Amino acid sequence: MTYRTRKRWRMGCTIGASIVLALSVFSCFRGTYVQHTSTAGISTSGSLTRGALYVIRTDNNDAAIPPAAGTKVDFESVFGSPRVITIPTGIFRRTGGVISGFNLCLPLWIPLLLIAAPAGWFWWRSLRDPRNRCASCGYDLSGLRGTTCPECGEQTRDSGARG
Repeated sequence: MTYRTRKRWRMGCTIGASIVLALSVFSCFRGTYVQHTSTAGISTSGSLTRGALYVIRTDNNDAAIPPAAGTKVDFESVFGSPRVITIPTGIFRRTGGVISGFNLCLPLWIPLLLIAAPAGWFWWRSLRDPRNRCASCGYDLSGLRGTTCPECGEQTRDSGARG
């Protein structure tokens, strides 16, 4: 992996981890709930509450009064007794041998860990690399005079002596 590619991955993972962390903190104070019901009576909803992402899909064709078709968005305060989910769960409902709905719960610490671990590794790698390297291939340019990398031929932005 080239130096430039590692740099891009490092920034992407850092930004992704920051977004997941911000969503986690936001969800502990203000919950978000989105529900969409299709004209076929299938309801899909998702919520971000108490540091977890919930996805629920339900077939409402058998309900006495099916919900109206459309999308509903709701913000709710989640202060009160804290119930933080730390273990992912999944429940699948079957009707006549066919999956008619499911409930999934994904705690946000899992995607945060999956994104922050590579970000930390890329930052650690960048701290170990000397500053006077070629941006394209990572070749050590210390002690060279000139603006061209002898390894890949990339023009460097600096001119003059290095080292």
